[in-house]
Amino acid sequence: MRTALDYFLELIYFNTTSNENSTTYPSSPGQIEILRHLAGLVEELELETTLSDKYTLYGRLPANSPELADLPPLGFIAHVDTSPAASGEVKSHRRVTYTGEPIVINAESNLTLSAALFPELDKLVGHDLIIADGTSLLGADNKAGIAEILALFTYLQANPQIKHGPLRLAFTPDEEIGAGTRYFDLELFDAAMAVTVDGGLCPEISCETFNAAGAVVTVRGRSVHPGTAYKQMVNAATLAARFAASFDPLDTPEETRERQGFLHCDNICGDVTTATINYIIRDFDIDSFAERKEQIRRRVEEFNARYARTDIDAPPPFSVEIKDQYLNMRSYIEREPTILRLLDRAFAAPEITPKLIPTRGGTDGARLSELGLPCPNVFTGGGNFHGPYEYLSVQDMERAVELLRQLVIAHADSVAL
Repeated sequence: MRTALDYFLELIYFNTTSNENSTTYPSSPGQIEILRHLAGLVEELELETTLSDKYTLYGRLPANSPELADLPPLGFIAHVDTSPAASGEVKSHRRVTYTGEPIVINAESNLTLSAALFPELDKLVGHDLIIADGTSLLGADNKAGIAEILALFTYLQANPQIKHGPLRLAFTPDEEIGAGTRYFDLELFDAAMAVTVDGGLCPEISCETFNAAGAVVTVRGRSVHPGTAYKQMVNAATLAARFAASFDPLDTPEETRERQGFLHCDNICGDVTTATINYIIRDFDIDSFAERKEQIRRRVEEFNARYARTDIDAPPPFSVEIKDQYLNMRSYIEREPTILRLLDRAFAAPEITPKLIPTRGGTDGARLSELGLPCPNVFTGGGNFHGPYEYLSVQDMERAVELLRQLVIAHADSVAL
């Protein structure tokens, strides 16, 4: 019987980096390739399998006991893409037993995995860690989640004595660039509740995400030969730098943690004529979230008042477009708390004490919860996502699969809830 690790080590060699500049969906061909491959694996598990024309993969497993057939279906969701923050071209992997001593990931690049840099490793002494070679990320986010879901269904099909209700799975593209649920078909998925298996370290669980928005500030300049530019040139690149530097330097991802929000200058590019500044806006509190968006709008007005040229024919140099991306899923999940009660039971069975954390990011579940499908997030056993320091604990991966098994059992017993 194939294990989660077996599936994972097969999947990491598909390059599924999403591309936020792409005009296609999915945004990269590797995602189509892996989804077609996964469709074959799901069919082998004898699930009713549908790969939509928008390349979301759905699987259905009916209840294996008549008295459970009418239970509200339970779903499991993961995404196939990896972050564009690092290369997704995994060249090799290693399995290393962590003794507490630093692990050299790549000597040439001086990449070392150590508790001095990543204190959470202190809890993983004795664990077997899967790492890549330092030239790419590993892909545990979120191929570990896919592998754990596949391992769950593999186990259930091999053990028909485990009674279960109707179950669903879905694998989505482009989650990392905020488009994982753009074409998600709730009717086709047909679940009443679900979990995303897209978290980090054991025993983390989250029913809360950031409120999220993106802002694009455009700066328009006026190009004149530098030798004759006096009082004529409007340098968009210079103005963009001043704008970016005008915000609180402590209100950034690298200076915030836990329940603190932030304003992240994600990218600046441009020249004398035109420059753009991309921001991501994040906050758990909806009022603070609204204030952060308003802060950018006010700053644009202030800079237009300061730098607008009235002596030459030029429009106001600054403009901004802000788009909401997803909302904190907590209030939506609390309206339909059955999935949280099931998770409480699931954690209790293997005697894992859950660690409830706010997700400092977003998941497919954030948007799905908003649409009426309550969808908290559970751990995969991975850490240091989106970069070459990424790792996956084999032991915690097994614990994740066990949690999913216990969730299925709790769901089958939920007629008593």
